[in-house]
Amino acid sequence: AEAPVVVAEEPDETPAEARASEALLLKEERVALQQALAWYGFYQGGLDGAFGKGTRGSMAAWQEANGYEPTGILTSRQRATLVGNYQADQTEFGFSTQSVAEAGIEITLPLSLVEFTGYEPPFVRFDAVNGSELTILLISEPGGAEALSGLYDILQTLEAVPPGGERSKGEDSFTPPAGGPGVESYAYAATAKGMVKGYLAIWNPADADRMARILPVLKSSFRPVGDKALDPGLVPMEDAL
Repeated sequence: AEAPVVVAEEPDETPAEARASEALLLKEERVALQQALAWYGFYQGGLDGAFGKGTRGSMAAWQEANGYEPTGILTSRQRATLVGNYQADQTEFGFSTQSVAEAGIEITLPLSLVEFTGYEPPFVRFDAVNGSELTILLISEPGGAEALSGLYDILQTLEAVPPGGERSKGEDSFTPPAGGPGVESYAYAATAKGMVKGYLAIWNPADADRMARILPVLKSSFRPVGDKALDPGLVPMEDAL
């Protein structure tokens, strides 16, 4: 399915009209809006249906990101677009929260596009299915700043993560530049509690619109959990047979 396209246009309601129509929403409809805002990384608060400062700020951020005036009060049409896109993403991409105990990582992945294929320390591989041309590698290994720096060097040997271009690299986290010959990528890794954890997504540049809907989910859902990192001595499944 084609990704929903949001085109900036004149508001369908004034702020006063939008607030009036919003007042008619049922609690479950208000919670659904918070859930959609959270899914796309705009909201981090509780799903309580109360539109306080945090919810208003997230609404304004969503409006600004989609070319609307950031009033913090969604119009009827904007609410329908936000929730409609969220529901379409759930159906199309098969999003599911994955808790990978061996790696100590929790993340929501599009399981209609990728599937678990094995361990290749420091990576947990989720490779393309259904012709998606999407690969997601979860990153997990023991170590601190030195291990993080070594991982940074390793990632830059991949065609999807070129050595040039803009990047962000600190003592405890990094985001390498994206893009390569016929491929785009996004990587993030950080070190904490003596472990390095992160993820790398690689996709076909032709799928930019689809990835614009998937990346916010990866970014907002990624979470290191527990006190375990992937064992560097863990062999790929086929080698263990």
